[in-house]
Amino acid sequence: ASTGVHTIFLDRDLCLRKFTPKIAETFNLQPQDVGRRIDHFTYTIDHPGLLADLQAVLDRPAPVERQVRDRRGNCLLYTSD
Repeated sequence: ASTGVHTIFLDRDLCLRKFTPKIAETFNLQPQDVGRRIDHFTYTIDHPGLLADLQAVLDRPAPVERQVRDRRGNCLLYTSD
């Protein structure tokens, strides 16, 4: 809770395990959402391939890194590994 970094932790089934308050704003997350799949949430990241990137990390050992924008125009760097 003390970090300003947007971080989300998912398990191998793409279910939410932990998250920081900043990413909660981006994915509209609440504490009771832990255990739900990430594809059940709306998010403000303007990148239609987000879920495919997450799945790609599970399918191969290489991380995925992208620079994307949210719907407010903020630039974000996301890394999936």
